[in-house]
Amino acid sequence: MLITEPAIKIDKINMTLHEIKNPLTTIISNIQYIILENHLKYKDLKRIKAIENEALRIKNLVMNYSNTSARNKYINVNKVIDGIIYIFKPQLIENMIFLNKQLCESKIFFWGDEYKLKQVIVNLLKNAISACAYKDKGKIAISTAIIKKKIQIKIKDNGCGITKKDLPLIFTPFFTRKLSTEGNGLGLFITSEIIKDFKGEIKVKSKPNGGSTFLIKLPGTR
Repeated sequence: MLITEPAIKIDKINMTLHEIKNPLTTIISNIQYIILENHLKYKDLKRIKAIENEALRIKNLVMNYSNTSARNKYINVNKVIDGIIYIFKPQLIENMIFLNKQLCESKIFFWGDEYKLKQVIVNLLKNAISACAYKDKGKIAISTAIIKKKIQIKIKDNGCGITKKDLPLIFTPFFTRKLSTEGNGLGLFITSEIIKDFKGEIKVKSKPNGGSTFLIKLPGTR
């Protein structure tokens, strides 16, 4: 049997994920101890809680990734996006990137795994920030809407863009033009696989130095 290089890499990733569990549990326990035992100011407590939520999200992704149906529930999409924008606020400020948020006025609920939806938004927003990091006036727009009974999430940036040659490859595992220290080429692959699990679709428009637009369409809302 021929074992391909991607298969070997994926096996190594599974082993690494297994090794992450124990230190992650220690991190979460200590965060929760700090919250309980310290009289923190509201601003500091909000930050610590945000760190705790992200650590719990990682734990859920690592430990329960294969058991999606058990965690499905109605998710407030706009609330998820607001929470992620808050997490990325320091990076946006550091890179002097302006973020324009236009979320649907009415609440949008999607039936699925909240942790996986968060992973999708995190991956796309992180890529948008990276694409805009070296621009004088970086801009990112994130919006939600309900069109023809489909939930639409759009993330647009005015960053470096993607070449016509690379565009068909961006959802391929381990494909990246970044330095090895900046990414492993799995972010968009994981994103596309999650969207497939959601019975949705993801499309991208991009051109070099002309920015990128990622459009996600998800089924139904209640």
